[in-house]
Amino acid sequence: MAIEPVSVQKLRSGYTAVDYGAVANDFVPPVGKLIPENMLLDISMSKNKYNALIHVRTGYLIPYTIMGYYDDRSPHHDMIRNDLYAAGAEMQNKGTKAVVIYCTYEAGRKNKFFYANFWYKIRPDMANPDTLRQKISWHPLIRLNPVVDRCPATMPEAESLQKPYQ
Repeated sequence: MAIEPVSVQKLRSGYTAVDYGAVANDFVPPVGKLIPENMLLDISMSKNKYNALIHVRTGYLIPYTIMGYYDDRSPHHDMIRNDLYAAGAEMQNKGTKAVVIYCTYEAGRKNKFFYANFWYKIRPDMANPDTLRQKISWHPLIRLNPVVDRCPATMPEAESLQKPYQ
């Protein structure tokens, strides 16, 4: 039996907010089946288990989110920013708005979370890790994890898919 959302709201930002309320700890929302693929989603749910998936968001590549962890005075700043915008433009040309799926897990203590970011359904051609490493070995787009069509159900599953940053 399919679980239905408690509420669905279209936000002015272009996102659709979906709230499932309290759900089973192993529940993973059917992102691709929930609404048309070109929509941007913000999905929340309540669970009572450590390691459980509690929030899903599909979205654009957000330069300040991906670039924020390194010094913007870096000599590579402009190249990386241009690559981020190029990846987003490539995906829009392919007809999709959702480029990345952001998964949040309850990490045990109150207000402690584990975040895992993955390419959503497809990786842009320009974001091939081998090509990016030729530009700069620590390119931020390499940090995005493999292509998935939904978040892993648990934090250990998400951790197992993460690649070491090389």
